[in-house]
Amino acid sequence: MEQSNLKIGDFVWAKMTGYPYWPGKIVEPDKDVKKPNKKFEMFFVRFYGTGDYAWTKADLIHKFNENREKYTSGSKRVIFVDAVKKCEHAVENREKGLPDT
Repeated sequence: MEQSNLKIGDFVWAKMTGYPYWPGKIVEPDKDVKKPNKKFEMFFVRFYGTGDYAWTKADLIHKFNENREKYTSGSKRVIFVDAVKKCEHAVENREKGLPDT
């Protein structure tokens, strides 16, 4: 299996079944959250705007900055636009050395 170059703390676009790619951050799951018993690489993603968390396959996760144009051009829904703004704000904070949560 090819290893991804993703890691905890990365800002990403992640895809869940039935939803468009959504901005999020790879985070460390709580100790009581079990990883699915799957044979492929997965990461725990916290989604901006919704606050939802999910285990997501690595091949359905892409770096946020490198794919911003690709994924922001689709939806104009308020919740999506808000989620993108929150993720962009977190990225800017990290670049300034501020907390990015």
